[in-house]
Amino acid sequence: MNNFKSRRTFLAGGATLGAAAALPFIPLQNSHAAPGDIPSRLVIFHMPVGGWMDDWRCSENNGKLVLGKNLEALKDHTSKLVAIDKLDLMAGHHDGKNAGHPSIMNLWTGAVSAKGNMSSGGADKFGWPTGPSLDVFLAERLQFDAFQLGVENRDTRAPWQGPISFSGKDGDEASPNPSINEPGDAFDLIYGGGGGVTRDPAELAAIHARTASILDPVREDLKALLSRVPAADRLKIEEHLQRVSTLEARLNRKPPDCTAPSRAEFLKSPGIEGTTAAQLELAVAALACGQTRAVSFALGIESEGLKDVSFLPGFNSGFHATSHKESAEGRAAMHSSIDWTARQFRSLIDQLGAIPEGDGSMLDHTLVVWGSAIGLCYSHDSNDIPMLIAGGSALGLKGDRYIDAAGAPNNQVLVALCHLMGLTDVQKFGSGSSTKYPEIPQGALPGLIV
Repeated sequence: MNNFKSRRTFLAGGATLGAAAALPFIPLQNSHAAPGDIPSRLVIFHMPVGGWMDDWRCSENNGKLVLGKNLEALKDHTSKLVAIDKLDLMAGHHDGKNAGHPSIMNLWTGAVSAKGNMSSGGADKFGWPTGPSLDVFLAERLQFDAFQLGVENRDTRAPWQGPISFSGKDGDEASPNPSINEPGDAFDLIYGGGGGVTRDPAELAAIHARTASILDPVREDLKALLSRVPAADRLKIEEHLQRVSTLEARLNRKPPDCTAPSRAEFLKSPGIEGTTAAQLELAVAALACGQTRAVSFALGIESEGLKDVSFLPGFNSGFHATSHKESAEGRAAMHSSIDWTARQFRSLIDQLGAIPEGDGSMLDHTLVVWGSAIGLCYSHDSNDIPMLIAGGSALGLKGDRYIDAAGAPNNQVLVALCHLMGLTDVQKFGSGSSTKYPEIPQGALPGLIV
């Protein structure tokens, strides 16, 4: 989790704002909120190793999305999905060659890796990426805490294989944010002493009173400034006044039922399937309770996938070894793996879709992005990677579509996601070049936002 001091901590501490000295630059948490003052949200859903692209590959028929064989579990959800094909992870080329597994660090950052002392079969002497990941960037711009959850997403032998979330400044070597892999730890983060959100009516009333005491002087100072500034600045102040009112309405809105359930309920089903189900439910809880607006969720580690694959049909050897099998046996095993992953993705979007919000559901205000740093699993190719985006209809994302990216960089998807989250000023994300690509095209991916 990043270290930004949340609005909840700020208000609960009884902080006060200065008067005119702080104007007109007081930070407003909802200045990029979704229409209707419902926050925009992001979930990064990361899958390691890739798959057989012919089985994943989506298409379109009469302008409608046709899912690939691997994604049959999502066939009833096409109206909520956008499938993007043939993206090039341009920042993932180390020393001019396809890095393979280490490209995990470049997928969600769009940034090349620094020089360092880490190595793998596909690259040598690399460090961490030179920029923040999308979840952390959004958290810093929109001022909230980003959460990192995972399942078996840790490897002490090769630390680069796990993290998908990174903190740092653009151009500087970033620091990895490790995932919380145990449901008990995730539960404590969301509902525990440091992050609990269970509130009684008296506590809520006290928070609302402190909120009013903070915002009322700000409003009065802004109104006073209206008569003393040039006409060109009045519009800015009036817009700021509107944001103050919107912020106040949001802070006073009745929160969802965030009473902590039984901790034991999340620990009663051990194993990969039970842990994954618990972690997904906790990710949804963190979003629904306003603990965060961005969650990164990583299944397994990059080269090894999930350590225990005994529950998946067709796996007679380890995940990594199986992914390299250019045979019908290897293809069938990888199909069973991605089919299972698709069902976890479906569970996630179904849970978000079941929570009413505004005129729709939480899913309408949440972008759920499934990606992998590798396309074709047995060649470890990062030149042809897919992404699947669910939800976001209230943020401007139209579903039931297929986009052939034709070799565009994944950076352009990251820029487009920033736009959908309300940050339309972002026109570049990650590195502008790599050792193989002197210029990495930037801007939003054409056709993604219509």
